[in-house]
Amino acid sequence: MELDAGRIVYTPAGEWHIIENRSADPLLMFLTVTPNIVPSHTFFDATGKPYARSMQPLTHP
Repeated sequence: MELDAGRIVYTPAGEWHIIENRSADPLLMFLTVTPNIVPSHTFFDATGKPYARSMQPLTHP
């Protein structure tokens, strides 16, 4: 899917997605994970199997 500037993208939890900037212009992106339920990000191994890198909530130093 290609999008123009100013568009909003919704990605459901657990859905595979990749953000790629195909333009020479810089990409400015705002990301929110709401609600932030740990694990809030799912990663995938080489076989496509999902896994959580950490079960600890994100904290500020």
